[in-house]
Amino acid sequence: MTDEQQEEPDHPSLELALEEARNRYQNEESRRDSVENKVGILIAVNTIIISLSSSNSVIPIVPALVSAVISLLIVLPRSYANPLKNDSFYGYAQLEPAKARDRFLLGYGKTIRFNRSVNSLKMEILKICIIFTSASLLLIILDELADLERYVPLLVFIYPSLSPLGDLFVSFLYNIYLFFVQ
Repeated sequence: MTDEQQEEPDHPSLELALEEARNRYQNEESRRDSVENKVGILIAVNTIIISLSSSNSVIPIVPALVSAVISLLIVLPRSYANPLKNDSFYGYAQLEPAKARDRFLLGYGKTIRFNRSVNSLKMEILKICIIFTSASLLLIILDELADLERYVPLLVFIYPSLSPLGDLFVSFLYNIYLFFVQ
């Protein structure tokens, strides 16, 4: 057989199914990388929240700490399935091509289902971590609003340099201040 000729598979539908299985396996690998990249970003955000929090209270940063710890658990090495059991290439090389394709296809099916379940679990945990991080940000903002009284003298100091809309803005901030102080 020359280089120009290509070997026609005995079972073209099996070859197409195997190609689709390879694509789906690759999609799950990409999904795993995507989840782990998102977790890395979330860990960085939590680290920034924790380090920049100027609160006197620990309560606003507790959700960020919880989120960071759970996020670290997501990126710990986990066993992802591989379509070849124990990387036994030689065992597949001894099979007839159609039988090898069939075994590969079955292996890919099991692998894809397992990896999809692992990735779905990681996504659900990531959603929980995002909720904790958001809660931490909200608590920090509320904590800062409760300490608004320290900003009122600054607003009074810069009041003359504000634009005409500044009157509305300062009165709005002053009303918020009164709401939280009373």
